[in-house]
Amino acid sequence: MKHEKRNLIKIFKELKLIDQLIHEKKLVQTILKKNITLYCGFDPTSDSLHVGHLIPLFLLKTFQNFGHKPIILVGGATSLIGDPSFRDSERSINQVDQIESWTRKIYNQIGIFFDSNHKKNKAIIVNNIEWFERMKIIDFLTTVGRNFSIKNMLRKELIKNKLENRQGISFSEFSYSLLQAYDFYKLYTDYHASLQIGGSDQWSNIIVGIELIKKLSRKEVFGLTFSLITNSIGRKFGKTEKNNIWLDPKKTSPYCFYQFWINLDDRNAQMFFYLLLMSNSTLIHNLEMKKYPKKIQYFLAKKVTEIIHGKYLSDMAHDISKKIFEYQKISQFKEEDFRNFLKLGVPKIEIDLSRRYDIQEILVKSKLLDSKSQARNMIENHSISVNFHPCEDKRFIFSENEQIFQRYSIVRKGKKDFILIVWKKVK
Repeated sequence: MKHEKRNLIKIFKELKLIDQLIHEKKLVQTILKKNITLYCGFDPTSDSLHVGHLIPLFLLKTFQNFGHKPIILVGGATSLIGDPSFRDSERSINQVDQIESWTRKIYNQIGIFFDSNHKKNKAIIVNNIEWFERMKIIDFLTTVGRNFSIKNMLRKELIKNKLENRQGISFSEFSYSLLQAYDFYKLYTDYHASLQIGGSDQWSNIIVGIELIKKLSRKEVFGLTFSLITNSIGRKFGKTEKNNIWLDPKKTSPYCFYQFWINLDDRNAQMFFYLLLMSNSTLIHNLEMKKYPKKIQYFLAKKVTEIIHGKYLSDMAHDISKKIFEYQKISQFKEEDFRNFLKLGVPKIEIDLSRRYDIQEILVKSKLLDSKSQARNMIENHSISVNFHPCEDKRFIFSENEQIFQRYSIVRKGKKDFILIVWKKVK
């Protein structure tokens, strides 16, 4: 689908998506005049991407939909070191074969977003191990290292913060920004990439790349960083952080992935909504016709889950979520619904049929609550239910009466949290 030239930078700024931008006026003039090539890097330091990566992927796809050519750089080389940006400790070192395995998985995840419909500006995926494994250290130092003074590098906020930390900074971490700078230079010379995008924590690294290209090629290129989304505890999503929402269904179930979007705050929901529309050719007309869903979070949950996990599981997640939060009686559920619970990966716990459990044990064992004292307080406050019946007895013992279809029970804490109990005979 062909679209007229648009000031994408203006749109991104209106969405409060852009954190920092260099040479803004010239970049706007350039993208309104001609198509450009841009890139974003992804270091395979885990076996899966997470929802934080959806912002750059949607951005790259949006640029592609409006005629520009995206490059996805997988950091097979830089991931062996690890980006030190805004980290208190040095990243653990991963083995080459481990990185290669993770790279293949991330290739597959990225491939979901970029189809073959764009013939003239088809997305390219490259791996920086291709040039770094052939590059001699002497060549790197003479080409890159001699263009940057230690004095100026020590002034960078990241380096200063690291040096103030007791652990300091290793030489490999110190050199990371130079490796990333060479990536930009390499993509500029080989593919004419003139714009690098990245999260707000990448600003200093992007600037180093812009400086290197200016020194080696006497050309002016561009850098753009976007705001990072944070998880439920206020930390940015990172491949080594806990409580992440992963794209891999083995790490985050389709059900939990769907629920993430349902519970997304309004500001982030609006940002993702517009990004999703602009990055999807079949949905852009909704933006142009100003056809917006009443509840953006539900729209996102269905559409993004469909992109990542397919329409079948997306529809199932929608159906099951509606039932679990709208049904008033356990008798409304069919046995197939419980089988679908298991397919979607709803929070569950398997319990031995041979012994008797009380409600406090189940609440703690299922990790709905941290302690039995918390369990007692929640029961006293009428916040616990078993199979949709309020539990008012702190010594309540589960029996066969609570086993729906002789196998399942549902325990809820408040309105949003629940656990599916699967009763099994343990040999």
